[in-house]
Amino acid sequence: MGLFMGGNKMKHVISVLAVCFFVFLFGCCIKPNKIHTKRYGSEVSTSYFIEISYIVGEDSIMKITGSGAAISNTQDNRSLVITAGHVCKGDPNLFFIVPDISIKDVYGNVIEARIFAIDEDTDLCLLEVESNLQITKIAKSSPKILDNVHYVGYPAGLYFQGILHRLEGNYSGVDPFGNDVWSFPAISGASGSPVYNNDSELIGIISAVHIEFHHVVMGASLEKIKEFMARFP
Repeated sequence: MGLFMGGNKMKHVISVLAVCFFVFLFGCCIKPNKIHTKRYGSEVSTSYFIEISYIVGEDSIMKITGSGAAISNTQDNRSLVITAGHVCKGDPNLFFIVPDISIKDVYGNVIEARIFAIDEDTDLCLLEVESNLQITKIAKSSPKILDNVHYVGYPAGLYFQGILHRLEGNYSGVDPFGNDVWSFPAISGASGSPVYNNDSELIGIISAVHIEFHHVVMGASLEKIKEFMARFP
């Protein structure tokens, strides 16, 4: 039997071979667009010291410090760092000066930042930076009363290159205003510090400390953080 095919069959085979050739050609030679993926990091690699500087001429007349954690990097060369809202607001008496905002990592690297969003009701703030930062993981569920928790940051503005502070305590519950309460030592400068569970997952952001007892600390709950972040997919 010969290998001759009818005209229609031959055209069909040629068409199939042509399609296979172009599929092979494009599959091998054309690279797909880069797909952005989240880059999670440890508490060390996602923690930042925040500095708000008011400068007149060449002189710095005031500095406000806080702590924060990288929480979003859904776009290339753009990340968001979460902290307390009152840290971002700075000193209202110096409203006529636009402050310089920067974040520093544990290793002394400095990145300029700008305010992206503030929620006064929850005392949360997002700072935007032009960098692909590793981000912290957000917990799926809130802790139970007396669960072990801890926070990392720079209480009292105690920032030195190569140093990061970690303080442990317990989850105390929710106050009448809807804020989470924790029992661990804190002081000014700890504002904005991320609070973690035992799996190093974010469960809160420090906002305030009891003025007469610095082991009672309040801040935004996991639920409030999630609601805040849901506005900026």
